[in-house]
Amino acid sequence: FSSFTTCPSCSAQLPTALPTCPKCQYIAPLPQSMSYFHYFGLPDTDSTDPFNIDTRDLRRRFLQTQRICHPDTWAQKGEKELALAAAQSSQLNKAYQTLLSPLDRAQYILSLQGIEESESEKLEDQDLIMQVMEARQDVEDADNVEKLQQLKKVNQDRINETVDEIRTLISRKDWRSTREATIRLKYWLGIDHAAQER
Repeated sequence: FSSFTTCPSCSAQLPTALPTCPKCQYIAPLPQSMSYFHYFGLPDTDSTDPFNIDTRDLRRRFLQTQRICHPDTWAQKGEKELALAAAQSSQLNKAYQTLLSPLDRAQYILSLQGIEESESEKLEDQDLIMQVMEARQDVEDADNVEKLQQLKKVNQDRINETVDEIRTLISRKDWRSTREATIRLKYWLGIDHAAQER
């Protein structure tokens, strides 16, 4: 899929990859073949490193595209246009949140490869299962703030290490190992969430 560059209605240069023209008020549904990366003009899984995203640049791109299709901008243009703008805006929000999160981004990249993760995905590495269970127990047993902060730091190191591993695996297009690392990341993030809740 290639992003839209000119308006199908007035042939003006489009300011974003969306099929939305502020010049002549043309707006169309986002094609299903258009990936979340395409929405923001980012390279997708055809590139060597789709996982590596500058989140500040992503935010800038998100705000730029959101400005073009925000429902408030289209409120006076008619019901059909307003509905299309609302749908685009909603889809952009979902895409932005997905690409912003390393876990969601990795799962989305896997889904583009036809690899869907089910809710019941479990760890198969017994040593890792024990490590996860111990880490969770340590968080539950932490009896002071200093100990909890220390455990959070250790777990954050695990998260960072796993994210780096996922980045490398995706750049190699090693989808099976990426899937396994993504499941691990989900568990480490679960421990982080439990620690934040303490």
